[in-house]
Amino acid sequence: MADDVNQQVEDALNMIVKLTNESGNLKELRNSIHEKVSELRNLIYIIKDNLNEKISENDLLQNEVNELKKSLEVQRTTQAEVQLATSMCNTQEPCRTGSRTGTPPSEGRKKQYADFFLRCGIPVVC
Repeated sequence: MADDVNQQVEDALNMIVKLTNESGNLKELRNSIHEKVSELRNLIYIIKDNLNEKISENDLLQNEVNELKKSLEVQRTTQAEVQLATSMCNTQEPCRTGSRTGTPPSEGRKKQYADFFLRCGIPVVC
């Protein structure tokens, strides 16, 4: 499609030049028209070059966006797996503290406290 448009513009400019050449008797006007057609062609080439640069820049930016999206998706997937794994592995039971109603004998006291610490995972040094 862009090639068709370019060809149509080029054909129109060539037609202006052809008509100007055929009019022959107005030499000064013909030279002015030739100059302006030349300027228009140069401007069209500049516009096409700028458009191609913008297309290339847009493609690079689009590739960067796609890479960032992939990276973000990988990060989200990794975070979801880590959170899932930590919640599934947490099977440790909390320490239970019972209320004591009486004073136990002195020998039994050491044993009960040691059992309590051992149940909670705290090493006991005697």
